[in-house]
Amino acid sequence: MKATFLKGVVLGSVVSLAILTATAAFAGNGVGAIFNLGKDNAVNGTTQLAGSTNGPELRIGNSSTGVDAKGLGIHTATNRPPLAVNSSTKVTNLNADLLDGSDSSAFQKSITGQCANRTAIAAVNADGTVSCASSAVYPIYQSLSLGSQSSDAFASSGLSLNSQCNALSSVGFVFGNAGANASTLNWMFSKGGSASTVNVGGEVIGAGATSGFGFPSDRLAGQFIWTTTTGLRPFITRYVVTLNIHQFNSGTGCVFTGTAEVATTSIKRS
Repeated sequence: MKATFLKGVVLGSVVSLAILTATAAFAGNGVGAIFNLGKDNAVNGTTQLAGSTNGPELRIGNSSTGVDAKGLGIHTATNRPPLAVNSSTKVTNLNADLLDGSDSSAFQKSITGQCANRTAIAAVNADGTVSCASSAVYPIYQSLSLGSQSSDAFASSGLSLNSQCNALSSVGFVFGNAGANASTLNWMFSKGGSASTVNVGGEVIGAGATSGFGFPSDRLAGQFIWTTTTGLRPFITRYVVTLNIHQFNSGTGCVFTGTAEVATTSIKRS
């Protein structure tokens, strides 16, 4: 009887040990352990899933609408990348929040807007458009086909500049006085290319009158200074407009470029 009892104890111990060993093997920790869902699993080794299927090899779905719901969470040391891939193919719908550590708000889109003559860019918007504002320095740019013309006006100075693209011997610039008082125009410019001639002079242009300059050569570059006074005594405003202009006539078209700087001074005279 005693021998039988001892055999039973030994057999029970062996079976219990085998069960405990098997349980340990399937506990979800260590190499070769079972991956237990809903529990923490730990292993110091690489787990590989390999196969050949026309679809995802592994798919994770989470239908929760909770604020912390995610499909996949990957945690690594802060100085190590969370993913390693072997393909540069674009992943559709993958939203990368940062580019080289910068948010999208740190990048400027291509500028698509532009400002008209006599205005300047005051601000560049995030979408590439621009905000324009009147400026004391006005850009001048006209690209004209032969036989066409365009006009620029400069604040309340009464000055208008009419750019005309005609034959090389015809009028190229016409300065007009739209003010109520006579104005003075002084100039210093050169005409022509390698064999250029310098022209220095000045004149008074009456109210409503114009003065033109012709180009017997293909180009003109120089400075024109316009002065005029508006208003009635004792409160008057003096305008000085300094124009730096370059014009090129190819015979089939013209390009006018330059700047106009407008300075104003309001004074009281007895």
